[in-house]
Amino acid sequence: MWQDFEDAGIDVTAWGDDLLAGWHGKVYDLLRIAAPDDSPAGETPEQMRERVRISHGAQPVLDVAASTAQIKAVGDGWVIDRKASPADAAPLLAFIAAVGLLLTNPASASRSAYENNGLMVV
Repeated sequence: MWQDFEDAGIDVTAWGDDLLAGWHGKVYDLLRIAAPDDSPAGETPEQMRERVRISHGAQPVLDVAASTAQIKAVGDGWVIDRKASPADAAPLLAFIAAVGLLLTNPASASRSAYENNGLMVV
């Protein structure tokens, strides 16, 4: 399947435990910032939007994965343990990997058509 993606011109990024452990920590830090108990007293909604860099709406499959996932140590970090988790942890792992790649991906070499022409909503 990997070769099929490359043949189709899709950029594929290999990642393993070393990258994944770092991404888990980065995503955890981003989510922890949004925790209500870490909010400054009297914070306005506008201030919260400036402080919080990531959130997700109601997504039951991700909520279940996040609330039941087990972790395991990998080197000096940790990752989601899909085998030990009582519910399917794959949605959470996909979320962590997607955010991790977004945080580490280089800037695109091409410009979006929306950057050049604006966005029209019909």
